[in-house]
Formats: sequence, C-alpha cells, structure tokens
Amino acid sequence: MAPSVDPQVVGLHVSSSVVSEGGDNSAVSLTCEAIDGNPRNFTNVRWYRNNELVNETAEPVLHIKHANRHHGGNYSCEGRNAAGWSLRPKSEELVVHYTPGPSSILQQQDLAVKGRAVTLECRVLDLGHPLSTMFEWHKGSTVLNETGPLLHLKPVTVSTQGNYSCAAVNDIGPGPPSYFALSAVAPPSFVKKLPERGGVLRNTTNVQLSCLVECHPLCELEWLRNNESLRDSIVFESKLAHHRPDPRRNLFSSISSVLTWNMSLLPVNSFDYATFTCRSSGNEIGAGVSSTMAFRVEYPPENIQISAVRLEVMEGEILDDLVCSASAHPLANYEWRVDGTVVARGPVLSFNSSLSRAMGGNYTCVVMNQHGMARATVSITVLHRPVCEMLKDYTDEGNVVLSCRSSANPAAFNFSWFRNNDSIFSETRESNRQESIIALSGSNPNVYGKYSCIAANDIGASDPCSLDLTALPCK
Repeated sequence: MAPSVDPQVVGLHVSSSVVSEGGDNSAVSLTCEAIDGNPRNFTNVRWYRNNELVNETAEPVLHIKHANRHHGGNYSCEGRNAAGWSLRPKSEELVVHYTPGPSSILQQQDLAVKGRAVTLECRVLDLGHPLSTMFEWHKGSTVLNETGPLLHLKPVTVSTQGNYSCAAVNDIGPGPPSYFALSAVAPPSFVKKLPERGGVLRNTTNVQLSCLVECHPLCELEWLRNNESLRDSIVFESKLAHHRPDPRRNLFSSISSVLTWNMSLLPVNSFDYATFTCRSSGNEIGAGVSSTMAFRVEYPPENIQISAVRLEVMEGEILDDLVCSASAHPLANYEWRVDGTVVARGPVLSFNSSLSRAMGGNYTCVVMNQHGMARATVSITVLHRPVCEMLKDYTDEGNVVLSCRSSANPAAFNFSWFRNNDSIFSETRESNRQESIIALSGSNPNVYGKYSCIAANDIGASDPCSLDLTALPCK
C-alpha cells in the first residue's frame, strides 16, 4: 500500500522584525517552516508581501542582504510538497525605518518685496518611517528657529536675501536637503528727496540739486524744470551714479543724480517761482516716484518801507498800526526797536493804549534773513501841554531870582507870573522857550508872598506851579 500524502502546514519566521535602512544590521532572513504534512520537505516556496507574490524559490529561506524602505511590509509564504500547496499562514511584518525623502522649497509669493512678507514652504513627498514631524531650516550655515514646513520672513529686508535649505527630520535622521536662493526686489522709493523749497543767492554762478532713489531692479532718473524735461538741455547737466546694496542701512540697489547749471547763463528773474522735479521711472514692482521743489532766487531784505515816516500825535490819542514791509527771499523776520531794545516782533507795530509823552522817539524796523538785514526808522512826536516847576536862588547883592522851568512839546512860548494870585507886569522878566526868570529886589518888602507861574504852548497851559517867598536870609 502506498504511503499517504498530506498537504503541509507552514509557519513563517523573520530574523529581525525591525531594521534600519542603510544600517549595519540591515540584513534580514525570512524562513518558511513546515509544521505538519507529509512529506515535510518543500519542493517550492512562494513568497508574498502585502498579499502580492514577490518570488518563488526552491529554498525555504528568503535572504534580504540590505533591507531598504521598499522591503517593508507584511510577509507570508506557501510551501509545496507532493500533495500540493499549503495554506498561507498568518503574515509577519517587516518594519524598515528610513529617513525622509528629498525635499523641495517653494516660494509662495511670486516676488519677495521689501517691507512685505514672504513664505518659503518645504515640501517632502516621503516623510520617512517613522513619519517626520519636524523640519530643519538653514540660512547659509546658520540653523534657524523654525521647525515647521513653513518659514515666514517678515518684513523682507536686504539681509533677508540669501541661500536657504530645508530637510525633513525623523527619529532616524534628516532627509536630503534642498536649496533655494532667495532674492528680493524693491519698488522705487526716495532715499533723498528734494527740499520742498529752496534757492540760491542771485549772484551765485554754479548751482547743484541732487536726489537718490532706491529701486531693485534699477530704475532711471530724469530732471524736469517747470514740468519740462531737461534731458536735452544745453544749460542743465545731470550726472547719474549707481550704488550697491547697503545692508547696514537696509537699502537695496539705488541710483542718484546731480543736476548742475550756471546761473549766469540764464536771466536771474527766470528762476523766480520755478519748480525742479526729480522723477524716476517705474520697475516691475512699482510705479515711479517724483520729488518737486519750489525754487527762487534768494536775496537779502531790500526796498524796506514803513507806512509812515514822521508822526505828530496828541498825548492821549491812540495811534494807528505801523506796518513795515520789505522784499526778501527767503522770507525775512521783523523786529521793532527803540534805542536798541526790541519792543515788538513782526511787521506790524500796534499801540494798544493811548500815547503818553514817554512813548515818543525813533522806532526802527529791522528786517533780517540769512543773507542780510535792512533798517528803516519812523519818528513819533507826542505833543502835550507844558509841565512846570519853580525854583529860587539868591544873588550876592541880596536879590532873589525865581525861575519857572517848563517841559513841553512843542516848547512853551509864554510864561505868566502871579504873586498872591495877582498878575505881575512891572518886575523885570526874562523869557526863553523853556524857562522864564524874574529877579526881585531884596530891599523891597513888597516882594514877599506866594508866587505862581503858568507856562503855555500851542497845545495848552500848564497847571500852576507855586512857591512861597518869605523873608530873605540874613547877610
């Protein structure tokens, strides 16, 4: 009787269930073992990974010398004897650890623009096994703090530019990095504008104006006078200069221009109220920019005038404002001075109260700018009635001299004397326009009494000034 033949029952043994790609112990052996059946020997063995046939051998051992990421999966086998193929046993997993795959860097914005934000994205199709959960960013040889797939750079500066790299990292290590050269651009922007206003002295021969514009890619500069291009002018000359980026000042490439001309080649008055403009072209990032200045020929104050030259006013009146005017550029400052002391600032001198006699005098308007000064003076005469005082003196002969002194504008022209309120007509009297003197005989007893004097001018009479004359002093 022939021996019975039974299908085999098999099992699978894996020498190492977890290995690392490229490691020192990356060799794996898978053994398909006969557990039951008759005969026990295999004539063929089929090998499956993830239920797909990968090989068929005569040997029960499958050797993988250098396991890589493609060898990982669930393995099973089938053995064959004379009875046929066995059933497949439960699969065994082979885990292959490996670093993440190659990365690539994508700039999310079309352009990295100065002052704005730009984002670099690190893309990795194969995150490795175990899966990567972090990324490593470098700028040049410097490790950056970002560990995610997005690197946000804000704001973009000159120093933002450079070579960046990124790689995905897992427990096994970093994957192959990718490299990206980031370059930035800048729209036209003034580094140095023209002043809003300016000019030069009218006797200046050579004049220069300059401007500086940052723009990357570079733009062009053009000068205009009164909105007309000076590109083809034979009087005005411009010189351009290109400047390299300056990281310290956060300046991208820039362009400057200096406009020069000789004032003597054109009429001086042709520059009154002229405008000069420095204008750039646009670049692919932004529109051009322009800066305009109002240009005038400058000169010191001249043609100074005051609204009045000489004034006579009555004491107690309120005087109209005095206005000082002059021609000057740049605009001048005004001061009003009396005896060297500044009493007001500005072109208008206002008298906010009625005039007193002390306010008479010479008022000087001083007009100043950085190129010089001019002066003009107005004389103010305050008219008032006299104020008198009476003095007495004695001569060696024993006579009495009484004097009546007057302060008045105009000067007093008449003095009236009184003794005991009676007008004196017979005594000798000497008069001038500021003082009246009478001499009294000391031997005449009738000279004693109360003396009064009243001074008068065209404005009016003074209040009486008085003195009591008693006995003469003894000799």
